[in-house]
Amino acid sequence: MFNNSLSKNISKIIEKDERHPLQGFVSALDVLKLARKRYIFMKEILKPLVIALSKYIEIVDISFYDSSSDDFIINLEYKNGDKNSRALIFQNNDDNDIHLSLDSSLLESMHIVDFNKRIILDTLAKGLASGFNESLKMDSSSDLLTIMIHNNRFEIYQKKIQSFEEYFKLTSQFLDIKNESDWLGDVQVTSDSDDVMRKLSDINNVKAFLEHVKVNEKDVPKCLIKYK
Repeated sequence: MFNNSLSKNISKIIEKDERHPLQGFVSALDVLKLARKRYIFMKEILKPLVIALSKYIEIVDISFYDSSSDDFIINLEYKNGDKNSRALIFQNNDDNDIHLSLDSSLLESMHIVDFNKRIILDTLAKGLASGFNESLKMDSSSDLLTIMIHNNRFEIYQKKIQSFEEYFKLTSQFLDIKNESDWLGDVQVTSDSDDVMRKLSDINNVKAFLEHVKVNEKDVPKCLIKYK
């Protein structure tokens, strides 16, 4: 099916399913819906910490940072005067203590982390127990595309770049929880193919594409299945 150019391959997926057996496969759209539910659950875990920190700072965004490192990280963006600052609050497995990095001067000067150490440790423990330390990766049935789920976004990209002139990535950010038509309309597409960019500027084609990309149910991580 996928011996043609990238634009032709994407066009085929917009029109019909990737090749797969009749049973045991789910669509990328279904996987995306599960990922969005997982994001909502992450926000619920973080909510008590948001309430505690909001007594001191105006939070712009907060999420667990999925990383392959040994540190488990809370990514915090907050107002610092007339600009936004970003701090990483992380727990190191070696000493089980909390550390700060990036622009954390305001948090340090107000002793915010020291005052909220217990709730930060509890939040990190709950996030780690729920698997938010890892990004989730799976390949589509055609082996053309890879689906990557981060804690705050969903990506589909070309698994193997056969030509430097052809590149494809579709990204859906989880920053705003909206109805389906709204978040499908917010999907960002990056491609060197003008034809792909044109076709996926249409929300109906975006939905069709996501419905037609297929993933083996066995490859869907268990930490996603529980959100069905």
